[in-house]
Amino acid sequence: ATYPVKFSESIASGIPVVATKGIGDLDEVIKKNRLGVIINSLDESEYEKSYKDIVSLIENDEGLTFRLRDYAKSNLSIKKGRELYSNLYNDIKEGGL
Repeated sequence: ATYPVKFSESIASGIPVVATKGIGDLDEVIKKNRLGVIINSLDESEYEKSYKDIVSLIENDEGLTFRLRDYAKSNLSIKKGRELYSNLYNDIKEGGL
C-alpha cells in the first residue's frame, strides 16, 4: 500500500491536497472526505480543472482548515495507528485472520 507522508502532513496542517489518481487508496479517501482534489490525467486541461476545483474548495468551505485537522487527528494520528495495529495483531493472535 502507498500512503505518502506529505498527504498526512498537509492534512494535519489544514492544507487541502492535490494528488495524482491511482496512489494507494488516496483517491477514495480524498473524494469521500473532501480533503482536496484528484488529478485524473496528466494533461493541461486536467491541471486547469484541478486548479479550479481546489480554489473552489478553499473559497467555499469555511471550515476547511479545521475539518482537515480534525480528519488528521481522528484518522492519521499515532494513537489511531497504534489502535489499528493492536486490533490487527489481536485478530491474528486469536486466529481471526
